[in-house]
Amino acid sequence: HLVDPELRSVACDWLRGEDLDEEDLQSIGVKYTIDTEEAAKNILSNFGRIAADTQPIVLCFDQLDNIPKSPEGFLDLQALFNINSTLHSQYPHNFAILISIIQSTWIEHRNLMNQADDARLTAKLFLKSITLDEAEAIWEARLYPLHKQAKVEPPSHIYPLKREALATEEERGKINPRTALMKGRKLFQDYKEMLLSRGDDTREEPIPTEEKVEKIVAPEKDELLAAFQLVWHSEFQKVEQQISRIRDLSGPQLIRIFREVLAALEAQKIQEGLLARSAYSHYSFSCQLPGQSERVGFVWSEEPNLNSFYHIMNASQQAIKRKQCKKLYLIRAEWLGNNKNKGYKLYRQIFTGTLHRHLTPDLKSIHYLATYHNLVNSACSRELVVGDKTPSLEELEELIRNSQILNKCILLQDLGVVSSSFETEDVEFSSSEIDRLQVKEFILNLVKTQKFMGRTILIQNASGQFEGLTNAKIEQLIQQLCQEKKVQIVDPNASPEEQLISLVT
Repeated sequence: HLVDPELRSVACDWLRGEDLDEEDLQSIGVKYTIDTEEAAKNILSNFGRIAADTQPIVLCFDQLDNIPKSPEGFLDLQALFNINSTLHSQYPHNFAILISIIQSTWIEHRNLMNQADDARLTAKLFLKSITLDEAEAIWEARLYPLHKQAKVEPPSHIYPLKREALATEEERGKINPRTALMKGRKLFQDYKEMLLSRGDDTREEPIPTEEKVEKIVAPEKDELLAAFQLVWHSEFQKVEQQISRIRDLSGPQLIRIFREVLAALEAQKIQEGLLARSAYSHYSFSCQLPGQSERVGFVWSEEPNLNSFYHIMNASQQAIKRKQCKKLYLIRAEWLGNNKNKGYKLYRQIFTGTLHRHLTPDLKSIHYLATYHNLVNSACSRELVVGDKTPSLEELEELIRNSQILNKCILLQDLGVVSSSFETEDVEFSSSEIDRLQVKEFILNLVKTQKFMGRTILIQNASGQFEGLTNAKIEQLIQQLCQEKKVQIVDPNASPEEQLISLVT
């Protein structure tokens, strides 16, 4: 059923342990949902037997610094290693498990784990710093495509950079690969800025260190926001490809990523498990929304089984009676049932003529929540790079607020925690074409982060990011940005192929 396009989604829901209704269960030929750990183990065992004569099954666990914590406040890594031990001891040896952890996190939590689980690890690989020669080779590889296009051969294989710049970051002749890349990017941008400030496109002496040059482009804060918006755009496109329907994520996943977003928007006193006395506590939480003093509760369930929906509504009603929240929000796009269903009757009692509200999420809103969640995982694992910085979770939250990207999320608009106002444009795009505001913002952010760009390269980058967008439309938006005095053509008398575009300051 996983290879049947019409049944794949139902089969995936079943494997994820979703509480499916009888019709869905019949469509994939099973009688019960996977509702216990033992049932899940048996399914894994069956997969292992199938894979014994083909390829091994590889399970990858990454970005673990954002997983749930134990009551003591530590990451619950023991639960993860329990899985490793279970597969190792109970099933055929055709599973390969890869666990990626930051070294400092591993050192901090290692003594909290069962020593038997630690001993069962087959191999421990620690990523090391690289030599300055290797860092220089990385610079050379990145610069080679540009050197290849040069009319005059550059004076060195890493021009306009110099190896001496690496010495400021070296530690016993070693450097972190990411640091080397970020260092090279910064120096390259400074060199471009120097050329532009002199109105000179001839070769100058390379910048050997981080010398200060006259800033004629975006201030650092604006440039950081522009870089963040480009990172967001790239991650958002990936999420759009990965999530094609709301139920691609489970209720607990949805409520978790929603909670992370509200935390970034400065919701206060967030408390998990509003439905604490039921089996559905992990579908809920409560908090104080920004600027409000009353406690509100959230419950998110997309499981189609109306029996489960009844139990969730019953638990919600009990939470209201216990006065655990002043106002309850149910988030659900799935069917609610009808007057014949007990869950629907409870739903009507809770949400008819009361303060409580039902919010219906749209798929695009899920993409916004999931994109932010992915960035949170990267930030917590110290893998997120924005321009020349590796922001922490707190810095990421500040970026998401300052960028106002989440203002476009309809679910958050319906909740009233973001503004829904948008500027108007006069470049005509048909409803079937890409959002002109998004394209225009992308163009402006590229110019901000790259200091200046060739007009042709700028058009190529924009058209490559937005399917179906014509070069003529991109030209219209560039001209509009010029008219608004946000960007300028540095050499307007040159042919379009040779023109450079920079910011107006």
